[in-house]
Amino acid sequence: MVLRPIEINVRHLSPLWLKFIGLLIFLPANYKLITFSFSEINPFLLIVLNVIAFSIWTGREIVILDFDNRQIKEGYKILGLVVNADTYKFTGIEKMYVNRILTAQTVYQLSTSSTIHDQIYKAFLKTDEGDKFCIGQMRDKDKLIKALKRYNQTIKSTIIDNTLAEPSIIDS
Repeated sequence: MVLRPIEINVRHLSPLWLKFIGLLIFLPANYKLITFSFSEINPFLLIVLNVIAFSIWTGREIVILDFDNRQIKEGYKILGLVVNADTYKFTGIEKMYVNRILTAQTVYQLSTSSTIHDQIYKAFLKTDEGDKFCIGQMRDKDKLIKALKRYNQTIKSTIIDNTLAEPSIIDS
């Protein structure tokens, strides 16, 4: 049976503030292109600025599972092109699991400091060889588990929730 490779979007490469800057690049550049007012700037530069803006919006970290060739590719997808993909061989998928990552950041002001605590949930895929790959990263655990269940329809592995005091197996 031929299985189509699964492409898993791990996370966006650009934070929200950088996507806003991409919008600030895109709007004036397209205004210049639409109105044909090239007296101040070269049209080629406007096209390059649009490509940069689209690169900011479309950049994602991805993992591709190819079951026919028994390969896992880990890389980036920018403008629909897979770039910098490292390839790993595997014999099988042992499990998928969710971990909770706690972070603390201290912000110093003139006379005081405050610590900001945050948590994020990360999903990992572990192969039979012991290699681990991050396959998801979200603030909402339920959305992450829902995505893992969707992937598990093809992968047919065990999903384990490590965020609780006692790890538990999630029903697919």
